[in-house]
Amino acid sequence: MIVSSPEPSTRTFGNEDILPRVPVPSLEDTCRRFLEWCSPLLTPGELAETEGAVTEFLAEGSPAHELQSALEAYDKREDVRSWLDTFWPYRYLGRRDRIALNANFFFLFTDSPLGQLERAAELAASAVDYKLKLDEELVPPILLRGQPQSMVQHKFLFSATRIPGAVQDTARTPYREDWPGPSRARHIVVFHRDTPFRMDVIAPDGRPYSPEQLVAGLQAIVKSGNFIEDPQTAAGHFTTKARAEWAATREALLAAGNAAALDDIETALFCLCLEDFTPSGTQEACDALLHGDSGNRWFDKAVSLIVFEDGTAGINVEHCELDGTTILGFTDALLSGTRLERPPADGVPSSEVIEFVLGDALREDARAAAASFTAYADATATKTVSFTDFGAKRAKELGMSPDAFAQMAYQLAHKRAKGITGATYESIATRQYQNGRTEAMRVVTPEVLWFVQVMNDPQADRQTR
Repeated sequence: MIVSSPEPSTRTFGNEDILPRVPVPSLEDTCRRFLEWCSPLLTPGELAETEGAVTEFLAEGSPAHELQSALEAYDKREDVRSWLDTFWPYRYLGRRDRIALNANFFFLFTDSPLGQLERAAELAASAVDYKLKLDEELVPPILLRGQPQSMVQHKFLFSATRIPGAVQDTARTPYREDWPGPSRARHIVVFHRDTPFRMDVIAPDGRPYSPEQLVAGLQAIVKSGNFIEDPQTAAGHFTTKARAEWAATREALLAAGNAAALDDIETALFCLCLEDFTPSGTQEACDALLHGDSGNRWFDKAVSLIVFEDGTAGINVEHCELDGTTILGFTDALLSGTRLERPPADGVPSSEVIEFVLGDALREDARAAAASFTAYADATATKTVSFTDFGAKRAKELGMSPDAFAQMAYQLAHKRAKGITGATYESIATRQYQNGRTEAMRVVTPEVLWFVQVMNDPQADRQTR
């Protein structure tokens, strides 16, 4: 008897329980792969030493077998979706350096004829529409070659904020035990001139404000004149600090009476950052999206939409719960301009400044954080490169994966620039599994070393290359 597999659900989160689990590799397979990945990067002596260590690790009586059994038992628990469930929080939330510029990523959006406030209102309205669709599970689940993909990350697009910790950070998000279901927050945080404002984007009755109403709300903020006197003491600068230092500062903020201000920012659906300048070009726009004026940001926020004076716009994303593929789908929805027809709310959205109470020590702390991050950003060299005569289409015509083409280019460039082989990896999506995020395919193989050697050999003919 042939049993047909059930049709995938059309609800956003309707397929999560039917997805397979990420397979647990056997101990022997793990060690085999490890040696394969190591061999091109090690000298013969280093490889022999590594092989000896692996043999010892696999030997009978080694703790490796007990650890493998514990991992397999953990994977079988009913409350576990993936054996990587504890890895990801440690991997992202455990890093102790600054996340601003080091971990957060950004996209620059396509140009728009709209002015700043109109563009900001359109993006905000589309983001709110996407949030309401997610709440009602109306965002179609992604299918890849007919296979449903995990949509869990979409639960952490809105009202999600990374909270600094002394040893490890945490993620304050909805859809958790202490915050079940979607966020019921109705406000966003608008940053302008280093000052945060709380602005409603959803009325008390649940109806969203229209783009025209949001423009009026943003105009009220811009014209309020209620901005911080010393931008160097803006609270946003604190989010650029190394995580343990920021955790200590956050405790000091709470002790100084700023619990409500922090709560307003941390529970907001997202941040909308209005910049008061026009970037001179793509390079300056990208630099501003990557780091920008840290007083006009809250880098711990999952999603920050950034709009410049001329309507140029982009997004800055905190990485701990979100990967690039999720944000690509989200931004595609934002830029499409298509929203469900919903009756708009009445009136103009209300807003109020979010005031932080800072004593002398906290003000000096903010100034130091601002100066340190400015110097850090200034010491970071970036360059945008646009390829107009070659791209993914041509790589495919040549019978090669565009990703593979890019990786070979990285290897060749790194060898020519540094004189050594670069231990790069290729990110692999694993969203076809429960709680799937990404994996890392190790790129450096003996064939890659040979490729680089031939391409750098002036005696090699065209056919060999």
